[in-house]
Amino acid sequence: MGKNHEFDPTKDERLNRIAADAGAFAFIFYFFFAMALMIAQGFIDWAVLSDPSFLLVVPWLLSALVFIAFHIKGGYYTTVREESTRTPERLQSARIEALLTGLIAGAFYFIELRLDIFTDKEATIGEDLLDAAIFGFVLAAASWFVKARKRRKRREEEV
Repeated sequence: MGKNHEFDPTKDERLNRIAADAGAFAFIFYFFFAMALMIAQGFIDWAVLSDPSFLLVVPWLLSALVFIAFHIKGGYYTTVREESTRTPERLQSARIEALLTGLIAGAFYFIELRLDIFTDKEATIGEDLLDAAIFGFVLAAASWFVKARKRRKRREEEV
C-alpha cells in the first residue's frame, strides 16, 4: 500500500456484507410494512390509509431508517471513520471533503430553491440563501461526524 492509498469501502468484504444485510433487511421491512398498511386499509376506514402518497412515502422513509440503523449496528460508519482518520493527511482530506460536501449541496439546494423545481413557495433571495446555508451546514456536519471526526482515546487504551 502506497502513501496515497485511499480507503475504498466497496473493496472491504466485511463492509460489503454489512451493507448487503442492511439492504436486505430494509427491503423486507418495506415489503411487509407496506403490505400491513394495505391490509389495514381494508379493515380501518382512515383517510390517510387511502392516500397513495402516504402508502409510498412512509414505508420508504421507515425502511431508510432501518437501513441506516443496520449500518450503525454493524459498525459500518465507525470503520469508515477510523480508516478516514488513520493518518493526519487522511484526516485533513476527510475534513476538506466534508466541507466541500456541504458547500456543493448547499449551492445545489439554493439553485433548486431559486428555480422552484420541487417547491412552490415564494421566498426572497435572502430566505433561500439562509435555507440553503442551513442545509449545507447540516449536511457538512453530518459528513464530518461520519467520516472526519477524530476518534477519542479511552482511558483503557491510554494505560
